[in-house]
Amino acid sequence: MKNRTDEETEFELLNEFGHVRLKKDLSGNGPRLMIEDLSTGYICYMDPLELSSLTTLAVHIQEMIVNPSIRWK
Repeated sequence: MKNRTDEETEFELLNEFGHVRLKKDLSGNGPRLMIEDLSTGYICYMDPLELSSLTTLAVHIQEMIVNPSIRWK
């Protein structure tokens, strides 16, 4: 089996609310995470600062972001 490098690593996450592909992207000014919504085809990129800021969001803001009844209005 061929060894995969970090640059090639990607994986998918799936549940009843979402289906995304995550991949390390090195094409920008620094490493970042590519997140592709496989249901819609939308893609976004997040750098380490943006990702670390997600850990400090207040719980009520996190709930608003991921609440399915708000997301699909």
